[in-house]
Amino acid sequence: MGSDFTYDDLGDRHPSEDTHKLLREEKLNGEECYVVESIPKEKGYMYSRTVTWVIKDKWIGMKKEFYDQDGDHLKTLSVEKYDKIDGYWVILHSEMHNVQKNHRTIMNLKNVEINIGIDDGMFTERMMKRGL
Repeated sequence: MGSDFTYDDLGDRHPSEDTHKLLREEKLNGEECYVVESIPKEKGYMYSRTVTWVIKDKWIGMKKEFYDQDGDHLKTLSVEKYDKIDGYWVILHSEMHNVQKNHRTIMNLKNVEINIGIDDGMFTERMMKRGL
């Protein structure tokens, strides 16, 4: 859809689907982070590996590098803004930079509300096909 994000980038990949290795600990944008390399167990997965900077005390992935099947750096996700809303850390502003195409997509969330409930009527077949 013209975005540098894929559905996989936005989804929740389960940790058991990859082999993880702690590469080092370092500071990024004033935050103490673990730097973790993740290699998929599944052959032919869209990325050969990722490297993620995880904030130690918040468990937020602050930066993530994605590598293509040839092992070349494909794109970088950078979290620019996050906040604690109703007890949950929420990423409010992030940017995906495709370094091979030199293209960027910015995702900016506003007016985030948590635990407000969703009306059952939103889950009818008609609504699911129509969307919002």
